[in-house]
Amino acid sequence: MAERWRWSLGLAVLVVAIIVGVSLGLGANLGGTDDLARQAALADGYHPWFSSVLTLTKPQEIAMFALQGGLGGAVLGYVLGALREGRPASRQPR
Repeated sequence: MAERWRWSLGLAVLVVAIIVGVSLGLGANLGGTDDLARQAALADGYHPWFSSVLTLTKPQEIAMFALQGGLGGAVLGYVLGALREGRPASRQPR
């Protein structure tokens, strides 16, 4: 019963956090620090010496970012699973 209560409370906290996060973020400018840093550097007279080889649209950029995160998570999960499997099992009392 305590385990069920814990899961219910965790799920409720997660739902509230998502609702609050979405409601506070509506209409927000989500440009990020990369865009702000670029604007600040160009305002100071900096001229880029390198241009990107691959130009992506915003949806393609988002998809590539999600793919990178998914691949990174998969590699991390594999490594953690392999490390856990390599440990000797805990000893059972005789």
